[in-house]
Amino acid sequence: MQTTGFLIPCDYFKHTRSDPAFEDIFKAIADAGYPITLIDSETLKPTTHVCADNYWYKGWMLNTTQYKKLAATVPLIISPDEYVASHHINGWYAAVKDYTFESVFTDDPVQSFIQSGWDKAIIKDFVKSLNTGTGSVVCDKESIPQIISSLEKYRGQIEGGIVLRKFEDLKPDSETRFFVYNGIVHSPTDNHPMLDFAYTVQKLHPQSFFSLDIVERSDGDYRVVEIGDGQVSDLKLWSVEKWVSVFSDSEKQKLKPH
Repeated sequence: MQTTGFLIPCDYFKHTRSDPAFEDIFKAIADAGYPITLIDSETLKPTTHVCADNYWYKGWMLNTTQYKKLAATVPLIISPDEYVASHHINGWYAAVKDYTFESVFTDDPVQSFIQSGWDKAIIKDFVKSLNTGTGSVVCDKESIPQIISSLEKYRGQIEGGIVLRKFEDLKPDSETRFFVYNGIVHSPTDNHPMLDFAYTVQKLHPQSFFSLDIVERSDGDYRVVEIGDGQVSDLKLWSVEKWVSVFSDSEKQKLKPH
């Protein structure tokens, strides 16, 4: 029987100890009985014994080149192609476009914003928007070059390409992160009102493990904010214990029709 383990970043100074940023999740994974191998976040090579047949990665966000490098070193459950399918917006947008914000993939964001006719838009690369300074909200074409420059500065690179997403009025503090593992949607709370909507969306994105962020619009409709690779997505309001339980719980359940 094959064993499943977790890869966790090691401490920068002591490679046999977990990175302090992942200490809590290291403990939760160990308490759940999973084998753990530590890796160097710079070289992406193991610093402790490779003790499992296949691995989940739980660490810092990796670009596609880095993830391919990691997959070439350690056997990963999520392949590089599957990683990109959830990590990059162009991997999931077309499948769920009826349930998310209208988006334009562009090499000329200024012209695309003018042609869209939108009053406001969010500008981002294929992974992230800008969370510093004035943020990623575009209200006029003149602000676009500065936002892209700041995005490249703070993200370190423009990953994949540039996307404009139509701005919609949302209910404050309504965004919720779900995790989907093998078709089962896991919620941070029991009987969550967005759960049926989450099941509708997950059927359109047939990947084995991903995060799914849903928000309520001001008119009461639900919208997908984004899909992400479940390994590198922040836990947000999830406890580390609840996140780890996703793996054991999913193996005990069968997909329920929704």
